Amino acid sequence: ENLEEKKKLQYINELNKNYGQYLGFMLKHTDSAEKLQKATALLNAELRKQSALTIETTIKDKLKDRYAEQIQGVMDSLGDTAETFSAFKEAQAAELTSLVTRLAGELEGKNIFVIRGRVKDELKVLENSDKVSAAYVESIATSVQNMQAINKQFNDEVAMYTRMSSVQLDEASKQSIEARKEMLDELKKEYDQLQAISTEGMDEEQQRDHYNRLLEKQAEYVKNSEELMKGYNEEAAKIDATKATDEQRRYLDDLKVKKEALIAQT
Repeated sequence: ENLEEKKKLQYINELNKNYGQYLGFMLKHTDSAEKLQKATALLNAELRKQSALTIETTIKDKLKDRYAEQIQGVMDSLGDTAETFSAFKEAQAAELTSLVTRLAGELEGKNIFVIRGRVKDELKVLENSDKVSAAYVESIATSVQNMQAINKQFNDEVAMYTRMSSVQLDEASKQSIEARKEMLDELKKEYDQLQAISTEGMDEEQQRDHYNRLLEKQAEYVKNSEELMKGYNEEAAKIDATKATDEQRRYLDDLKVKKEALIAQT
């Protein structure tokens, strides 16, 4: 029995020290096995939610690094273009970089003929000349297209991974809400049990201790109520009510009922 109690205390200390911020309260060695079980379920749900967020951010950062190298390759080639065609040589390379970056965005989805025409007009201004060679125009137009292709591939990959992580995050968020609701019910039960204890026969110090414990339980309940409401609001915000499917509308209605019940209970 002492060994089991020691393991329980060690487990509680580890949860409080490393993961207390996810629970919203501190566990105690006197907590029931049921409360520890629900706290563990809540912690696992919150960690899955955080993991989904972290994975999405990590993937996006890695994609940015990978595509940054490709973009740099396009930018580096502009130095050679300036050296070959521009009257201003190296001084014009930075201007060409800015031009290609800007036109890649402004002319997204446009065909090569539109891009060439726009590039030609821009180069005339840049070179302060009425004429620019067709080879110069073609070189810059190709760089614009290359930049557009890189941007599109990057955006497509980001969108794909975002959809994948969004599914994981949605599932983790719903699990978190359910676990938080279970934890809230447990905290409410603890508060009610404590409140039901009669203070008759208690001395002043015992009454003060009892009152402080009630306040502590109340604070835990309020904190977790706020986290649960935050979860409800985040879930509702994900759904565009004007474009919601029947299933999503039922989910929104269910969230509304749960939010109203939570407000009444709090």
